[in-house]
Formats: sequence, structure tokens, C-alpha cells
Amino acid sequence: MRFLIGLIFGVILTIGGAYVVDQRRMVQGGSDGPLVNWDRVDRTWGELRQGAREQFRRITDGA
Repeated sequence: MRFLIGLIFGVILTIGGAYVVDQRRMVQGGSDGPLVNWDRVDRTWGELRQGAREQFRRITDGA
């Protein structure tokens, strides 16, 4: 159980750190692009959520 909580916390911390770094770069007007393509992340996350909802509906409607 500790491992799972630590893994989840590590993922959240990593993503949050990348987000903070990208936001600071944008505010400071750095010439480098962001570390993460957040538009792509948002689109992929939306597709993942939609797919999970469809699968859940399929499972619950079939039961």
C-alpha cells in the first residue's frame, strides 16, 4: 500500500514540477519552448477519460 501511494505521489509531484517550470518560463519570457506540450496532454487526457467512460457504460449496461 505504501508503494502505491508513493508511486501516485511521485507521478503527481513530477507532473506538478514540470508544470511549474513551464509556467515560470512563460512568465519570464524564455526563448526555449515549454518542457511539455500541454495542449497535447490535455487532448490525450480527454481521449483517455472519454474512452474510460464509454467502457464503463458498456460494462454497466451489459450487466
